[in-house]
Amino acid sequence: MNLLKKVEAILPKSKVAVAVSGGVDSIALMHLLSSSKRISNKNILILTVDHGLRESSKKDIRLVIDSSKKLGLRSQALKWKGPKPKSRIQEIARDKRYELLTKVCKQEGIKNLFLAHHLDDQIETFFMRLSKGSGLHGLTSFKAITTRDGIKLHRPFIDTPKKDLLRYAKVKNLNWSDDPSNYDDRFTRSRLRKVLPILYQEGINQEQILISLKKMKMVDDAIEDVTEEYMRKHLKMYNNIAIFLSEELFFIAPKEIQIRVIEKSIKVFSSSSYSPRRQKIENLIGWIQSNSQDSAKTLGGTIFRKRKKELLLYKEPKLLDASIPI
Repeated sequence: MNLLKKVEAILPKSKVAVAVSGGVDSIALMHLLSSSKRISNKNILILTVDHGLRESSKKDIRLVIDSSKKLGLRSQALKWKGPKPKSRIQEIARDKRYELLTKVCKQEGIKNLFLAHHLDDQIETFFMRLSKGSGLHGLTSFKAITTRDGIKLHRPFIDTPKKDLLRYAKVKNLNWSDDPSNYDDRFTRSRLRKVLPILYQEGINQEQILISLKKMKMVDDAIEDVTEEYMRKHLKMYNNIAIFLSEELFFIAPKEIQIRVIEKSIKVFSSSSYSPRRQKIENLIGWIQSNSQDSAKTLGGTIFRKRKKELLLYKEPKLLDASIPI
């Protein structure tokens, strides 16, 4: 399947936004969308974010604005304002970027945001999460279509090697910029990019890793289906204000199902896109299964309060400190 067909395969009929950094991947995505006959240029909004972390970012923004204008596309530059962190820079910048992008999508009435993540990104993310001891769901959560803050995120190139996008950009004589942070050894992803070619030389190539990832995703999807079935039987939600969860679940369901139910319940009340650490969730489950005299615990901004044969879950009030953190 060629690149344009991959884009059009998940292209909705409504308006779309496209996150464009100025790098070769997103520049290629913007060009492909503009060349599609399945969507009018007036229904494409190009969004680019200035994180304010390096002086050259202004040139990247200018490149995106000028390139989109030449293609007849509307664009909007967003800026991350305020103080910048001194640690976890890339992680926090990514969260802030998504926050800005999804906010504009909602303001514009756009429900679909296209991203240029590719196979190289997926493999790098897999190994980064593997190094942190992520479970099956974390290792396989980099998917073609996901949802964040009510906006559907589309990644048409998730199984496409970066070299294919680079080849397309060169054939079309496109202009792009290189982010110097991609080569900065302070960042794990940058260091990993130097290590992965060694694995490829040993025969562990991208195609083989992709095959394994797809098999893992099939298993994860099956576990998700079972989790949803348990939730239908043992969980009741009240207007997104409270959740009533049967204690029986934590004595009859497999451990992995219990953990996923907790994760999904917390996300109802938490503004974070990340789940609490697995060990903390297991500690919480241990408390649920015990005869502890503690009537409530907090985890991930959610209060878990024991009641007769059930748990009451609700968002933790900012000033309330009556329950005991995990």
